[in-house]
Amino acid sequence: MKRFIKGMALLLAIFFLAGCLTGCKKPASPSEENPLLGVWKDTYDLTQYEFIDDKNLKLVTIGIAAFDGTYSIDGDKMTIRLSMLGKTEEKTYEYQFEGDRFYLNDTEFVRKSS
Repeated sequence: MKRFIKGMALLLAIFFLAGCLTGCKKPASPSEENPLLGVWKDTYDLTQYEFIDDKNLKLVTIGIAAFDGTYSIDGDKMTIRLSMLGKTEEKTYEYQFEGDRFYLNDTEFVRKSS
């Protein structure tokens, strides 16, 4: 049981450090070429996407676990590829962008203010 608790504490510390490291740099600012750049949170405050440039992003879940990935947009579809615990996961969503909001399927994301 002590081993389990130590293992969980170590895992939480790793996730915490990963979250701290991702929060230390200034996020990209939106531009005319890519208004999606920057940090976006879902309305439940559980998921945060940081669009770093025209293809790279970072996903932070529940504020503790951070995953690097890439994204591509083709019309009304966004494909997100994430590296999670040594595996690459890919998912395609219905995508809609409206100023300070965007949607992946039915999940609404709002631009996080600085």
